[in-house]
Amino acid sequence: MNSAIQKSVDHGNQISNTDLQSIIANISVGNRQNAAVRTAADEVTRRFNDLAEAFSKLENFARGQ
Repeated sequence: MNSAIQKSVDHGNQISNTDLQSIIANISVGNRQNAAVRTAADEVTRRFNDLAEAFSKLENFARGQ
């Protein structure tokens, strides 16, 4: 937690709008980064499946099927 926010919370004070905006901005950045990672992971999965299918077809071809 941001030290200024922690200090406010520890003293029972309200969190400033600036601190809240900073938190919201950090959450937004994190959400975008997570979405990018999920998209990349989905692409890796698709490509892995494509390779698995290609190897299966190659194996069948090698067996003469």
